[in-house]
Amino acid sequence: MKFWRMNGAGNAFILIDARGRGGRLAPSPGDVEDLAARQPFDQLLALEDAPGADAHLRVWNRDGGEVGACGNGARAAAWLMFEDSRADALTLASTGGALRARRTGSDGAEVDLGPARLDWREIPLAREMDTVRLDRVHEEHDVGIAHGHRAGGPRRGVHGQSPRRVLRGRGRGAAS
Repeated sequence: MKFWRMNGAGNAFILIDARGRGGRLAPSPGDVEDLAARQPFDQLLALEDAPGADAHLRVWNRDGGEVGACGNGARAAAWLMFEDSRADALTLASTGGALRARRTGSDGAEVDLGPARLDWREIPLAREMDTVRLDRVHEEHDVGIAHGHRAGGPRRGVHGQSPRRVLRGRGRGAAS
């Protein structure tokens, strides 16, 4: 089984190519955490065989939790697959849905994660709320307008203050 340490737009990845081995990788959350402690990364990626797609992409955060997809990780995996083929497009299956990638020039890849999911259950949030304006974030942190969406993994966006200022609890800053 081959693996690579990769960087995609500032995110560090370990990518394991498990295609052709049959079956799925089954690291426990503790296994992923132990690996992250020894070889620091943001996410562990695995390429596995997938019927009806070029590969199945699995993604774990360094805390051991498996997530549906990661845009930067999918681009890194697609780039690696493009390096090994003459293909200009490919499809990665994922628990977050089909990810369509295309080659961009001689050394790049872009990935379509599909439409953003805005329903509070799909993000997921702990309770029903308007994901265009996350009032709980607004009330607790007085950060301006916040929104939530899922495009790959869950995301929260905050407009009005920089994250550093929010953490320190002072001042207005650039949109984050």
